[in-house]
Amino acid sequence: MFWLVGGALAAVGRIAFSGWYFSADQRARRAIKAAPLRAIPDVIEGERARVVGEVELISSLVAPLSARTCAYWRVIVQEQRGGKNQHWHTLVDEHEGVDFFVRDGAHRAVVKATHSQAMLEQDAGYSSGFLNDATPELEAFLAERGHSSQGWVFN
Repeated sequence: MFWLVGGALAAVGRIAFSGWYFSADQRARRAIKAAPLRAIPDVIEGERARVVGEVELISSLVAPLSARTCAYWRVIVQEQRGGKNQHWHTLVDEHEGVDFFVRDGAHRAVVKATHSQAMLEQDAGYSSGFLNDATPELEAFLAERGHSSQGWVFN
C-alpha cells in the first residue's frame, strides 16, 4: 500500500514539475538564458539576443498600487474561494507598458512594448483577510474595477 501511495505521489510530482517546466514563463526564461549576450551594435536584426543595459524612459507610467514610475506594470488580484476545495480565482489581471530605450554604454536600442513579452519579478505583494484590511490603494484599485476586498462578514 505504501509503494502505491509513493508511486502516485511521484507521478503527481512529475506532472506538477512538467506543468511548471513547460509553462510559457519558464520556456521564455530558458530562451533568454540561451540567447547570446551581445552589445547593442553587435545585434543582428531579427536575431534573438540578450542585451544588458540601463532603461531610459521615453514616457513613463505610474504603477497603480506602488505609485512608482516605471516602463511596465502588471497587477494580478486573486480571491481564495471555496470551502472544502479551496482554489484561487483571478478577479483582475491587468498590465500596461510603454516603449523605452536600453542604453549599453554609448549605444541605445528602443524596446517596443507592443512587440515584447514582459517577464517581471514580483516586487510587492498585498493581502487582506481576517483582521487584515486591504490597503487604501488596493481598495481604490478594486473599486475602480467593480470589486471590493470586503466579504459578507470578513475580508
